[in-house]
Amino acid sequence: MRGRYRIIALGLCAILLFGVVALGERPAIETILPDRFGFGVSSFGGVLDWPAQVKASHGINWDFLYWYQMKDSSQWFLEAKLARAANLGAMPVITHYQLYDRGKAAGYSGDHSWDIVIKAVQDPIVMRDYFDNVKWIMQSAGNFGQPTIFQTEPDSTTWLRQYHTEETNDATQGYVAVAASGHPDLKDLPDTIAGYAQALVRLRDLYAPDNVYMGLCEFDNVNGWHPERSVTFIQSLGARFDILFTHHTIKYSTKGEGWWDAFSETDHARFLNWIGTITDATGLKYIHWQAEIGATDYGLMPDYPSEERISDLIAAGSVATLFDLYTLDGPPHHQPQHGYTSSPPPDHPAYNSLDKLAERLQRYYNQPTSLDPGIASFTDWAESVFTPEEQSDPAISGEEMDPDNDRVSNLYEYAFGLNPNSKDREGLPVIRIHGGDDRNIASYSFSRLPDCTDIEYHLWISTNMVSWTEKSLADGDIGISSEGDRETITISTTNGIWRSVFYKLEVRNIQPLD
Repeated sequence: MRGRYRIIALGLCAILLFGVVALGERPAIETILPDRFGFGVSSFGGVLDWPAQVKASHGINWDFLYWYQMKDSSQWFLEAKLARAANLGAMPVITHYQLYDRGKAAGYSGDHSWDIVIKAVQDPIVMRDYFDNVKWIMQSAGNFGQPTIFQTEPDSTTWLRQYHTEETNDATQGYVAVAASGHPDLKDLPDTIAGYAQALVRLRDLYAPDNVYMGLCEFDNVNGWHPERSVTFIQSLGARFDILFTHHTIKYSTKGEGWWDAFSETDHARFLNWIGTITDATGLKYIHWQAEIGATDYGLMPDYPSEERISDLIAAGSVATLFDLYTLDGPPHHQPQHGYTSSPPPDHPAYNSLDKLAERLQRYYNQPTSLDPGIASFTDWAESVFTPEEQSDPAISGEEMDPDNDRVSNLYEYAFGLNPNSKDREGLPVIRIHGGDDRNIASYSFSRLPDCTDIEYHLWISTNMVSWTEKSLADGDIGISSEGDRETITISTTNGIWRSVFYKLEVRNIQPLD
């Protein structure tokens, strides 16, 4: 070894010896989502090529592609959709829409669609076929290998809650044939709505554990005035979903002549309060789904980069909007399939809305809105890495706690921009030796979040461990480089042959936490 330094990082040397998360574990969904507010589009009928065309013509980098996986959708259909998403560079969103059709096929009827679904979920034969279908979808998506979202039964989940739990919002009620279906993977689960949710998550864990993320749809038309009811229902499922889906209130509250004048300020404020309460309480982000073209895109981006609307959605927990595209027939490409009876007049900015959508998205992708407003305090950081329950427990989220047992306290995890829920080492202080026999250089580097306002970094250097010299991070010979949301600080020291150098780094909280 050519370097002749004895190098010690006091107080932090021991923590460099510990490992990282085991390989093969599915990453948290936050790590595979775009770092900016994303956009997606549906993939139906005669509009299959439009997303790729506007990607080529307008530079639109679609983040998601979604479709309905219906009762009679074949293996070929599923694999073709997955391949189309991959070719587009978008994350697939498989929307499982089958309970209603399976109920009709089994001969059930009723005055309302939900009557058929309620009867279908109580039929063991229907549910055995249903769970087998979920199984092979998971197997196919698992073989696909790329991150994929499985959104389960948007309408039916809402109907089950409304029918069985209108008063209690308790998912452990309501009969659903889960164990009774006879499916061998589910024989120990309860025959309830909660058991149904647990069954879907289990089938994912068994057959697509590495790349499929579970999406749960929550509709504001049922409990929009009472977000706490939605929270109670989700928590009572006893199944950990990865992300939520929902509509905007515009889908139901402004049908008719004014649907394209998004948004009603009153409805929009109510919606943000409703979904924001849910995302805060559950720790789940959400995707703004089935967004009407000509309404939502104009409402979000009338003169982008004025980004107040998108920033409002992000603050309420949204990570993306998915546009609902059914037809290319004529201007203004409104969507009568969802009950809208009118379209914008020719002099309205949303007229020719599909063309305008492409133009607005082009402007957006030239200057996208970040999902991360930046972390400026320990509290910001804690909110970004701990669930609401963990944040309220000082034994987990306190400054001196070490929830991942890697011998790095939360305060130091925060100071170095690390994850307190995994034993990651990238970003911890690193010592390197450079140079030849006649000239040795030692460097000491660490990462930090640049916008933190409540901590200070103090770095000392010594050649004898008796007298120490503090090194200001503002000195001109301190190297600072940026990558993503972190900065890397590097100090280099040149000494003669056989000299020793010692480093000591301390992080101080200058705004003590409550």
